[in-house]
Amino acid sequence: MKGLKKYIEKNGDNQKWVSITKIIVPSQYDKDQLLRAFEYIHDSRTLDSDYLAVNYIMHLYEHPEKIIIGG
Repeated sequence: MKGLKKYIEKNGDNQKWVSITKIIVPSQYDKDQLLRAFEYIHDSRTLDSDYLAVNYIMHLYEHPEKIIIGG
């Protein structure tokens, strides 16, 4: 995909990380839906997880503490 960075296979020194510190949602329902959506994305076999941002989003279901209810 144009503009997305892939992992550098031979030299990790130049690798840049993508991170999300928090996502704010209005309710527990919204948090649960996002966690399920991230897991669905993770289980999809059609995505190229070599892209840093895509890989990060794919694994957000493993970090429910990043999704905060309220503000």
